[in-house]
Amino acid sequence: MVEQSPVPLAISDQLPQGVQAQYVPKQRIIYVRNGMDKTATICAIAREQAHAHFDTVGSGYYRQAFAAQSYCAAYVTAKKLGLDVSAFRFDKVCQSCAGMDAQEKRGFLSDIKRAAYSISRDIQRSFRDLEQTIQPDEFAVGEPKPEKPAKAKPEKTQEER
Repeated sequence: MVEQSPVPLAISDQLPQGVQAQYVPKQRIIYVRNGMDKTATICAIAREQAHAHFDTVGSGYYRQAFAAQSYCAAYVTAKKLGLDVSAFRFDKVCQSCAGMDAQEKRGFLSDIKRAAYSISRDIQRSFRDLEQTIQPDEFAVGEPKPEKPAKAKPEKTQEER
């Protein structure tokens, strides 16, 4: 997830209270709070990667315009990864969609789908790269066999010679 992120990630202890991660468009970087559990970290990174996905050159990206779509894309990604998604709450998302007509809702869902697909593709690429780098070589040099201790020959006494 880190290696294939569309923008660099940086661990930070300086994020404001309540901010798990934050995509900063001017720097094109995602700052991630240090010390969160695995699920919260992955979900926060996925949400911010979705924001980075929406910040295309010349698009006039505005964070609040894509907050709900990014949140939903993080949910889809977490669900696909088999993570616990019980902490996700969609009441605000539903409120923001309440005033949309059918075409706007289709566009909203299309945004979520594209962002979630992009994040999932990056994660799969990371796993594939990881698998390729950690496979044992079939032509690896074996370990040398331990030498057997030499059998001690009983010394002959003067009388036996």
